[in-house]
Amino acid sequence: MNLVQEGRILRCLNEDCDIEIIDNSNRSSESEIEIDHVEICEHNSETEQECDSNTTENITPSRDDDIPLSQFYFNLSQIFAGGSLLNYLRKNSNSLTYRQQMGMCRDAAAGMRYLESKNCIHRDLAARNCLVDFENSVKISDFGMSREEEEYIVSDGMKQIPVKWTAPEALNFGKYTSLCDVWSYGILMWEIFSKGDTPYSGMSNSRARERIDTGYRMPAPENTAPEMYRLMLKCWAAEAESRPHFDEIFNVVDALILRLQNSH
Repeated sequence: MNLVQEGRILRCLNEDCDIEIIDNSNRSSESEIEIDHVEICEHNSETEQECDSNTTENITPSRDDDIPLSQFYFNLSQIFAGGSLLNYLRKNSNSLTYRQQMGMCRDAAAGMRYLESKNCIHRDLAARNCLVDFENSVKISDFGMSREEEEYIVSDGMKQIPVKWTAPEALNFGKYTSLCDVWSYGILMWEIFSKGDTPYSGMSNSRARERIDTGYRMPAPENTAPEMYRLMLKCWAAEAESRPHFDEIFNVVDALILRLQNSH
């Protein structure tokens, strides 16, 4: 097991920021660690230095070439006090407000809009793979299945695929695009408004897949605004080309939040 510790970068290129210190050595570490330089890269990209506020950042201290890897112990990342979005929804189900739920949907749309603009297909978007920070903002995380391509074809089987979150064309033909992520975003919206319920509850993966292929779509969670449910249904369009892109999704959710604010 890795030892996870909270720390602070004392000197960096940008402002002071809280970090997690994951100590992979057997040595104890100081509560504060001095680092002269950090590089912040988006989803482990070696070439892309731009970051988005609604995707997680990997913070890696630079290392001189003459320092052996055996002395390079720390993997640094942001602290997410709220943990996974799924656990956060379930833990706070009695206190979550509609405005907070709308904000979570906007945060997720903002993060996915950024990824789509970079031709990054997440392929595993779900509440369990989003994180909540100190300000209760939602960040897209877990890029283990992601691909930086406009289209990705799976040719070596579909093992360990999250069936209930995955678009029909990916399940049936192994074809992934950002519009597959849009389908998954619709499921994520459903998770948010159901406060952490399991999609297609009571159905096996194979049964859910059969029902989806024949046109079944989950009903709206209780107290979901009609506009948000219509957006879910658009995300679940059978034909990928009929689904909205994330830029449109963000604009719709942002406009609904603004209207909600102006009504109070």
